[in-house]
Amino acid sequence: KMSSKLLKVQVVDMSEDMRRAAEEQISQAFDNYAREDIIANEIKKFFDKQFDPSWNVIVGKNFGSHVINQTKCYMFATYRNDEMSILMWKS
Repeated sequence: KMSSKLLKVQVVDMSEDMRRAAEEQISQAFDNYAREDIIANEIKKFFDKQFDPSWNVIVGKNFGSHVINQTKCYMFATYRNDEMSILMWKS
């Protein structure tokens, strides 16, 4: 699928299953929605249900971050030639 090619995982601390689910969900959300807040919310809802709360997801063009996350529950990725960034972590 085209959208999975658009996603670049930059930093990841997740199990293989979780990573695959994240890549799939992020790609799907970008396929289906245009607004960043809705994309973030869709990913969060899925991860809260699938991998237990409480997940935090940020989708946007420019942001700095410093987060405290649970072990094995962190991903930073970029989408469409680094045009958009996705940060997700479980707190």
